[in-house]
Amino acid sequence: MLWIEVSISTTSAGVDPVCDRLDAIGITELAVEDESDFLSFLENNRKRWDFVDEKLMAYFRGRSIVKFYVRDNEAAAPRIRDAEEAMQSLAALFPVGHLGSLEFSTRTVDEDEWAESWKKYFKPIPVEDGLVICPEWENIADYPEFAGRKVLRINPGMLFGSGSHDTTMLCLSELCRTVQGGEQVLDLGCGSGILAIAALLLGAGKAWACDIDPAAEKIVGENAALNRITPEELPTLVGDITLDGAVRRSLFSRQYNIILSNIVADVLIALCPHIPALLAPGAVWVTSGIIDTRLSDVETAFKAAGLRIREVKTSKGWCCVICEK
Repeated sequence: MLWIEVSISTTSAGVDPVCDRLDAIGITELAVEDESDFLSFLENNRKRWDFVDEKLMAYFRGRSIVKFYVRDNEAAAPRIRDAEEAMQSLAALFPVGHLGSLEFSTRTVDEDEWAESWKKYFKPIPVEDGLVICPEWENIADYPEFAGRKVLRINPGMLFGSGSHDTTMLCLSELCRTVQGGEQVLDLGCGSGILAIAALLLGAGKAWACDIDPAAEKIVGENAALNRITPEELPTLVGDITLDGAVRRSLFSRQYNIILSNIVADVLIALCPHIPALLAPGAVWVTSGIIDTRLSDVETAFKAAGLRIREVKTSKGWCCVICEK
């Protein structure tokens, strides 16, 4: 089915009036791309990252767009004309420039192609010699070069990442070298659960996942199911290990041979005083998500918490720090 995407250029101040006027004429399913919303989101979630891609910043810079969609049929032109007339009448109610240009642009999109075309960008991704990340729709048998590897099935369309980012690959590579079989593993700040699932596929005895985001429980469960891993094999806890008593009691009831944390520097620094008590003798804490400009801060905090840094690995400006008691 073909649709027409209609974009209206406005300003941050104009987004609400434009949406209200469209709603008044029955155009209710709207999409908004607005710089102020993006900047507010970054500010309110600052602790979740140390770095935002400049391309993403450039995309939103000065951008305030309201979009709606109409089916590409004989009713499309009158519908778009109604919207144009509504914007003209709206502009008369505000000072010149307040709503921006209110310029219209259109493009035709194919619903099926739109929904599926992104999949062509996700192909199997090798990790060391023992593991390959494979989107659920790909047949790994079509890739004989990966024969004999453990296959980590994922759905890249889910809320969290596909596993291809440098920070995740650093952790996965270390897992391939560290898991010998039977280990107790904790994925702390688990997101999609990819690291815990990989550990189990590589031979770990049991894994636990923990994240502060309530959505993680569902996503981890779905990713685990793709890999035929049950909730009993990978229990998922939701809460802050530094504040939540129930989560602390559960996690601190045992020690772990491998702890994995792919999160930002400030969170790792906050976590590090709690980690030694969770590490079994000879255990390691594999940490990633550290941009290189924050490495010294992380190393200082780890050492102050009684952790010894065994190794630091880097990839494209990101660091993975492996440490032990």
